[in-house]
Amino acid sequence: MFSWIKKYSHIFIHLSMMSGVTLYIIFGAYIMQNLENKNIVEMNEQVRNKRNVKMGEHSIDGIEKNTKIFDINYYKNFSGHKLAKLDHNLHNCVLKAMISLYNFSQCYEKNINVAAITLFDNCYKNANIKIQNFINTVDKYGKPIHNELNNDGYIQNDFDQPASVFFKKKFRHGQVNIDKMSTNDTNNIINKQITIMDWSFGSSIIFAFSVITTIGYGHVAPMTTSGRIFTIIYGLIGVPFTLLTIANVGLFLSQVFRKTAIKIILWKKNHINRFRSKMKDQKVQSVVWCSNDKNEKIKCSDSNVTSLDNEDNNNGIDESEYAGTIQFIMTILLGITTFFYILFGAYIVHLYEVEMDFFQAFYFNFITLTTIGLGDFVPQSYNYLIITILYVFIGMALVTVTLNLLSDILKKLHNFGRKIENVSEVVVWFGGSKMKMSKLMKYLIDTLNLPEETLQTMNVDSFIDNAIQKEDGKIESLRPKPFTLSDVADRYSRDIEAETFFMDATERSGIPTSRNILTKKPSEIILETVNNNVTPILLSNDKNLFQNELLNNLKINLDSLDTNKRWSSSSGITRKTSSEIFYLPTFETCSRSIDAHISKRDWLLPSRDHSIVNKDNNLLRLNFILMISKVFSSRWQSGLKQLRYYSSDKVTFYGKGQPCLGIRRETINAWERRAPLDPIHVQKLTKSGVKVLIQPSNRRAFPIQDYQSAGAIVKEDLTEAHLIVSVKQVPIDQLIPNKTYAFFSHTIKAQDDNMQMLDTILQRKIRLIDYEKLVDDSGKRVVMFGKWAGYAGFIDILHGLGLRLLALGHHTPFLHIGLAHNYNSSHMAINAVRDCGYEIALNRLPHSLGPLTFVFTGSGNVSQGAQELFKHLPHEFVDVKTLPEVAKKGQRNKVYGCVIGRAEHMMRKDGRPFDEADYAKNPRQYISKFSTEIAPYANVIINGVYWDVDTPRLITIPDAKNLLSPKRTNVDVPGCPTLPHKLTAICDISADPGGSIEFMQECTTIDKPFVMYDADFNKTANTFDSPSGCLVCSIDNMPAQMPIEATSMFGDLLTPYIMEMINCTTDIPFEQLNVSDTIKNAIITDNGNYTQDYEYIKYLREEKTKLARRRPITTMNQKKILLLGAGMVSDPFAAYFSKQDDISVTVGTQSQSDGDRLSKYGPNIESIVVDATKEQDILSKLIGEHDLVVSLLPYTFHAEVAKSCIQNKTNLVTSSYISPEMQALENDAINAGVTIMMESGLDPGIDHMLAMECIDQVHEHGGKIKSFVSFCGGLPAPQFSDNALRYKFSWSPRGVLMALMNPARYLYNGDIIDLEADGGVLNQLYPIDFMPGFNLIGYANRDSTKYVSIYGIQNECHTMLRGTLRYKGFEDTIKALKILGLLDNSDKDFLDPTNGPDLTWKQVMAILLNQQPDIFPDSVKNMAKDILKDEAYDLTSLEQLGLFSDNIIAEKMRTPLDTLVGHLSKVLSFKKNEQDLVILNHDIGAEMPNGKFAKHRISLTAYGEPNGHSAMAKTVGYTTAIVTHMVINGEIQKKGLVRPVTKDIYRPALKRLEDLNIKATSQIIYQRHL
Repeated sequence: MFSWIKKYSHIFIHLSMMSGVTLYIIFGAYIMQNLENKNIVEMNEQVRNKRNVKMGEHSIDGIEKNTKIFDINYYKNFSGHKLAKLDHNLHNCVLKAMISLYNFSQCYEKNINVAAITLFDNCYKNANIKIQNFINTVDKYGKPIHNELNNDGYIQNDFDQPASVFFKKKFRHGQVNIDKMSTNDTNNIINKQITIMDWSFGSSIIFAFSVITTIGYGHVAPMTTSGRIFTIIYGLIGVPFTLLTIANVGLFLSQVFRKTAIKIILWKKNHINRFRSKMKDQKVQSVVWCSNDKNEKIKCSDSNVTSLDNEDNNNGIDESEYAGTIQFIMTILLGITTFFYILFGAYIVHLYEVEMDFFQAFYFNFITLTTIGLGDFVPQSYNYLIITILYVFIGMALVTVTLNLLSDILKKLHNFGRKIENVSEVVVWFGGSKMKMSKLMKYLIDTLNLPEETLQTMNVDSFIDNAIQKEDGKIESLRPKPFTLSDVADRYSRDIEAETFFMDATERSGIPTSRNILTKKPSEIILETVNNNVTPILLSNDKNLFQNELLNNLKINLDSLDTNKRWSSSSGITRKTSSEIFYLPTFETCSRSIDAHISKRDWLLPSRDHSIVNKDNNLLRLNFILMISKVFSSRWQSGLKQLRYYSSDKVTFYGKGQPCLGIRRETINAWERRAPLDPIHVQKLTKSGVKVLIQPSNRRAFPIQDYQSAGAIVKEDLTEAHLIVSVKQVPIDQLIPNKTYAFFSHTIKAQDDNMQMLDTILQRKIRLIDYEKLVDDSGKRVVMFGKWAGYAGFIDILHGLGLRLLALGHHTPFLHIGLAHNYNSSHMAINAVRDCGYEIALNRLPHSLGPLTFVFTGSGNVSQGAQELFKHLPHEFVDVKTLPEVAKKGQRNKVYGCVIGRAEHMMRKDGRPFDEADYAKNPRQYISKFSTEIAPYANVIINGVYWDVDTPRLITIPDAKNLLSPKRTNVDVPGCPTLPHKLTAICDISADPGGSIEFMQECTTIDKPFVMYDADFNKTANTFDSPSGCLVCSIDNMPAQMPIEATSMFGDLLTPYIMEMINCTTDIPFEQLNVSDTIKNAIITDNGNYTQDYEYIKYLREEKTKLARRRPITTMNQKKILLLGAGMVSDPFAAYFSKQDDISVTVGTQSQSDGDRLSKYGPNIESIVVDATKEQDILSKLIGEHDLVVSLLPYTFHAEVAKSCIQNKTNLVTSSYISPEMQALENDAINAGVTIMMESGLDPGIDHMLAMECIDQVHEHGGKIKSFVSFCGGLPAPQFSDNALRYKFSWSPRGVLMALMNPARYLYNGDIIDLEADGGVLNQLYPIDFMPGFNLIGYANRDSTKYVSIYGIQNECHTMLRGTLRYKGFEDTIKALKILGLLDNSDKDFLDPTNGPDLTWKQVMAILLNQQPDIFPDSVKNMAKDILKDEAYDLTSLEQLGLFSDNIIAEKMRTPLDTLVGHLSKVLSFKKNEQDLVILNHDIGAEMPNGKFAKHRISLTAYGEPNGHSAMAKTVGYTTAIVTHMVINGEIQKKGLVRPVTKDIYRPALKRLEDLNIKATSQIIYQRHL
C-alpha cells in the first residue's frame, strides 16, 4: 500500500495542486461577482447625478418623452423589444440597457449606436429563448427587414441561429449602420457600462482564471474599489501558486518526454548493436591504478571494473553523454505535440463556441496558451467552461516546457562560435551569495596547497574552454599526457630505443607500458639499470629524494665524488661518471640547456614548453622522470664537456661567469627621469641569480637606495656587465667596446642625428638591441612606453588647448588642467580631467566654440592610452561618417571622439578600396583622405600613427594651409568670437619630424611643450597670441613626464626578455645565440657590421650621401636654388634669399659683373657664368646639382629650361605666362614628379592671387561672379612721366612693344570680342573710371576668356577682361611708331650691323619712308607729317624721341623694332632718383544670395625706391621669391604646371607680400545692378 503511494506520490501532488487552483478560481469568481453586481444601481445613480439629467419613469415610455436624440423606436426594432417581453429577465435587462443608453446619449450622442449594440448583445447572449414570431432588425442601411421563422423557432436562411448570436454577428460583420468610436473617453464609458452588465458567474470564473494565469483577457474589470483591492490580493497569492502548479505539471510532462527520448535512443542503439549482443555483458579488461597512504600507485582489483552497460543508470545509457541528443529529441517531440494540441483544441472549441470558426478557435488557443490574452475572443459557452479551463491549464504547461527548451537552443546558437573570454570576472551564485570565478579558483588552489603563482599563470579562459570540450566529448581528458622518448623522437626525427616512466601524485591517466616497474623503489631501478649497462638519467626537483632515496641506497655520497670528475659544481649539477646520474634543481634548468645544444650534442630530453612544465618553471606535481636509454651512453663524455653555462634555480646563462646586467643613468636631457627597470624588477633578477650593476643618479625617479635594497650594486663602471640597458641613446664617449647594449637608438630610419653614434657602435664592435624592433610573430611591438605617451600627450594638449582658447577669447575648463609632469601619478591627472569634465557637463563651454571634437589616429598603445583619459570626460564616440554632422550640430555639454584607422582614410590611387595586406606591400599606391574628409571637422587631433617614408601623410604642408585658413562665413559677436578655423590643436605623440604631420619639422620639449604653427608663413612661434594657426605639441619623450608609472610598465614588459638579452653577450657568436626570434631580430649591429635585416640602413645612408655630394659648396642642410637671369627683377629675389640661411642661391648669368652684383647681397649667394641658350650640357649639370631652378630669362627660353628640369627631376619656377610650348610639357612634368610653378610675378601672379581671394570669398558666402574687369600696368611715377611716350622702361622695352603687337580676346556681356594683331588692341580702348588723378587708359591684353575656367566662374560670369594700363598719350605715340614702320620685326639689310656705314635716325626714317638717306631733314619730317596727318597723329612726340635727329644710332639690330628698343632703353630709362609706379585694379561684380549686387574693387599701388628696387622689380621679384620659397620648402607639392590660384598658395603668398609692404586695398560698393 505504502509502496504504491510512494511510487505514485508525484501524481498525487500534481492532482492536489491542480485541485487547489480550481478551488481558488471558484472562490475568486464568487467573491468578485458579489463585490461588483451589488453596485450596478448605485453606479447608474452616480451617472445620472453627475450629468444632472432629468429622468422620467424607468420605462421605455419615460425615456421616449425626454429624448431628443435617442430614437427609441429604432432601438426597439433593433433590439427585438417585443421578443424580450417573452422572457421576464431578458425584458428587465433590455429595460436597464435602455436607461443606460439614455444617460449615455446625453453626453456621447455620436457613439450611441455602438453602446446600444454592445449592451443589447450582453442581454440576449444569456437568454434561453427561441424567436416565436417575427423579429425586426435592420440592414446595413438602417432599414427594417422581416425574416420568417422556421419550425424550430429560429430565423430562416442565414439567420438560422439563436438571437444572441444573431445580434452579435450582425454587429461584428458590419450589417448594422453604426458610428465608430471617436475618443478614448467614449471607449472607457462604454466598457464601464458593459462591465457592469456582465458579472455573471461564468464570466467571473473566466476573470479569476485569467488573473492567476496572467492571461488577462480584459473582457471584464472590477469597477469598485473593493473589487480592485480584492483583485490585487487575489493575484498576489494566486499568481505564484498557479505558475508553480503549471511549472510542476510541466516538469511532469518534461519527464515523460525525456523518458520517451531515451527510449528512442536505446531503440536505435540496440538496433545498431543487434549483432554485438554477446559483447554487452562482458567486463572491460583493464588495470586500475590506485594510490596508497604513501601516495604511491598500486594496482587495484580487477573486480572493481565492470562494463559500462552494467551500470545501474535506469536508462541503460550515460545521460551526460547523450545530453545534447536527448534535448534535441525532446524539443522535436514537444514542438510536434504542442502544435497538434493547439490544432485539436481548436477543433473542439469551435464546436461549442459557436461564435468562433476553426481558425478563430486556433487563434484563440494560441493567444491563450502563450498568455498573450488579447481579449478579442473570450469563452462564452459556460456549460463547457470546465473543459476549456482544463485544456488551457494543461496547454500552458506544455507550451512552457516547449518554450524553455527552445530558449536553451537559442542560447546555444547565440553563443555558437564565440570565443570564451573574461571567465575570471564571471560571477557565480551559490544560493543567496555570489562569488567571482577568480576567487573561486584561488580558494580551490589554496585547498590543494598549490603555489599562488599557479593561478596567475593559469589561463582560466582556456581551462573553461577545454572543460566544455571535455564535457562535449571532443577531448578525452584534461590531464596532460605523459612524456615519452617517442615524443622526443617525433620532435627531433630520431629513432630511440627507450621508455619513459613517471609517477604522479595526482594519479594521471595514460600509464606507460611497463607498469610493474612503478612498484619498485627508485634506488632499485637505478641499480637494475646500472647492472644492465644502461645509462640512467634522473631529473628531480626534490633534492632530499635524490640524496636520501637514491644515492644513499647506492652507497654514493655527493661530497665524496672525485672533484676532478665533477663538472660545474657551483652550478648545483653533480655527476658521477660511473653511473651517469645527474641532479638538476629544476626541470627548467635542464630544458634550457637541452634546447641550446640539442642540435649538436644529441642530448635528447623534453622541451621546456611541454605540458609537464608550467610557466613558472616548476614541475606540475611531478616527483621524478626516469629515462632509460641504450643508444646515448657512448656520447655523454664528449657532449657534456663541451657544454658551458651558469645554472641557478631560475635562469640559465651561456656566457662566461655569472650573468651581469648594467643599468646606466639617463643623460640625454634634464627631464629624462625614467629607467628601463624599477627596483621590483631588479629584485626579481637578483633573486634569480643575476648580478645587477646600476650607475648612481639623483635624477632617476626611483631613488638609488631602492635599487640597493633590491640587490643592485651601485657602481659607476659597467665594464663587468654582459648587457647594458638604458632608455635613450648613449653618448658616444660612454660607449664601452665589445658590449651588448639595449636602448631606443632611433637609427632604423638612418636618422641623421644618430648616425655618428651608430658609426661609433660599429667601430667599437658593440652588439646593439633596439627596443623598437622587439616584435612578436605578428609584427606587434612587445616592449613600449606607448600607453604613458598617450596619457602624457593627452594631458598636455588639454592644457595647451585651454591656453590657446584663452588667447582666442574663451575661458574654458581646460585651463584648470596642468602639464603632465605636474601630477605625481596618473590618478591625480585623471582627477583633474574629471573635474574638467564636470564643468563641461554643466554646459560651461562657451557657446561660440561650437561642439568640440577629438580625433584619435592609430589603434596602438599610444592612441589607446589617450582614449583612456578622454573617456574621463563626458564624451561620445562617433564614426567617420557622423563626424561632419556632429562638428556642426553636436551638443556642448560633452566632447566627441572619433578613432581613425587606416581603412577610414586610406584609398588606392586607382580608386580601389583599402586592403590591409596590399597596403603593407604597396604603400606608395595609396593616398590619404584624412586632410579633406576628417581633419576639417576636428578641433583636436591626437596623432599616434607610425609613419614611414613610403606611406602617405595625414596632413601635408599644403593641406595645413587649407585647414588653417580663417572661415569668413562666421559672424562674431563682440566679446564672443568664433574660432578662426575648426582645427585648433594637434598633439603629435609619434614625434616624427616631417612625418605624418609634415609641417611638424621639429619636436618640442617638456620645457617648451607648445608652438604655434602659422600655415601662411610655414613657421612656428613660441606664442599663443596668434589670430590664426594651430597649436602643436610634439614632445619626443612624452612618457618622461610620468616616469614612475612609465618605468614600471616598461620594466614589466622588458623583464621577461632580460635573461635572453643577457645571453646575447658578445662572448657568444651571433650564429650560436640561443634566444628567441623576438630578441635576435632586434639586434641591429654585431661585431662591427649591420645584421642582415638592417643592412638597408647602410644603403639609406649612401643615398643621403649621394644627395649631399650634389651640394659640394653648401652645408649639408642647405637647399640649393639655381637662378637663371640677372636682370632688374633678380635683385629683389637675391635680397629675399640672402636672409634665408638654410638656402643657397647660385646665379647663372652671361655677365660676370651681373653675377658679382647679385652675390653682394649675401654670403649664401654665388654666381657662375653660363649661357643658358647655348651651353646646354653645362646648364643640365647645374640643374641636376640644385633642388630648384628659377628662370627669369625671357619667356621664349623657358621651354628648354623646363625640359632639362624634367630630365633631372628638378622643380622650376618662372614669372611668365604659360605658353603653348610650356603647356605641352605638363604630362612629362607630372610623370617625372616635377612642379613647374608658372605665372608667379605681378601680372601674371599677384593679379591671380587677389582675384581668387575675392572670388573664393564670394563663393563661400553663396554668391556668384557676374563680371571681372582687371587692369595692371607698370608706369613711371607721375612726376617722371613727362616724355613723348608717357612711359619709361623698368624692364625689357622689347617685351612691352611686342605685347602690343599680339592679338587679344575678351568676354563682354556674354559676347566674345576679338582684337586683331599688329596693334589692334590700341584701336579699342576700355574706359578707366578708377584713380582718375592718373589720367589712365586701358587696353585688352592677350586672351582673357580662358581665365573664366581658370578662376572657376565659367557658369556664372558674362564679362571677363584683363588689360594693361598706360598714361593717356601712350597710344598715339605707339600708333605713330607703327605707321612709320619702326615696330616692324622683320630683318632689314640696312640695319645689318655687318653691312654698310653707321646711320643716323634721320637716315633710318628716310629709308623706312622709301627715300634716299641723304634727303633733307625737313623733307623727311614733312613726309612723315603728311602720313601721320591722315591718321590725325602728331609728329611732336617722335621728334622728342630724337627719331629725326642726326644722332647716330647706338647699334644696328637687324630689325627696326630691335633697333628702336635699343634706343628707347637709353632715352626712356629711369634716371637716378626717379621712381616707377605699379597699378593693379580688379573690379569684380558679384550677385549675392539675397539678390543684391556688389562691386568689389581691389586696388594695389606700389612705388619704386629712389636708387633702389623699382616697383616692377619688387612686385615681380619678391613674388617669385616667395613662391620659390614655398616650393622648395614643400608648401607647394602639386606636380605639373601650377598657377597661384588656390588658397593654399595665394593666401600665404599675399600674407608674406604684406610683410614686404606690398598690400592691396579693397572696397565693396552695393548696387541695384552691375
